[in-house]
Amino acid sequence: MFFTNFYESLIEFGFNLLQLKIRDKNTLKSIFSDFKEQLPIRLQNICIRTLIVEMHDYDNCGKLEGKDSQEKYVYFCKEIIKKEEFIQRTFAHYPVLCQCTEETVKNMVTFYTDIIEYFQKDRREIQQVFCHEKEVRSIRRIKGGFADVHNKGRCVVRVLLDNGTEILYKPRPMDNEKRYAKMLQWLAKETEISQYEYAILSYSDHSWCSIVNYVSCDSSSDA
Repeated sequence: MFFTNFYESLIEFGFNLLQLKIRDKNTLKSIFSDFKEQLPIRLQNICIRTLIVEMHDYDNCGKLEGKDSQEKYVYFCKEIIKKEEFIQRTFAHYPVLCQCTEETVKNMVTFYTDIIEYFQKDRREIQQVFCHEKEVRSIRRIKGGFADVHNKGRCVVRVLLDNGTEILYKPRPMDNEKRYAKMLQWLAKETEISQYEYAILSYSDHSWCSIVNYVSCDSSSDA
């Protein structure tokens, strides 16, 4: 991550929005570290080129202290970009950047809110299908950063529940995967071979499924 200080006020803005949308304060507290980690990654993709240009402009004007580029970068991050006047001036000078960052923050808030609301709605089925009836009440972590982002900031994430179970949340239905899995089970039965089976809960606009961990084959018999 670069220019992390620039994102502090944007993270605070996003957290304030989360507080308005998520009523469960314990869940809000639990997921904030993941929100705080993932939001700057998305913002960096939007802001980094502009911040590099701004840093070079400050350097050309003799406003950066340091004997080399690394020291000047540190000075720029610690002394300039986290100040409110720099943030306001930057967004005023680059209105499209301002619009894109605001949309990114709001989309991230909406995405996290959706996950929590869907979990609360589906909690009993999740407990039955994935937790072997072990009681589950809330979400402890929402881990992202390993899947492509699309459809207004939505992506596949790993969700850690308060009973220790970890499952995947997908922002789309998995009806096709369920049909495919059913076909594989039929094929396995007909050919008398073993076939791994994992649980899926699919709805009209989202789904939950078990995590299938990658395991390498050390020999031909493992395949």
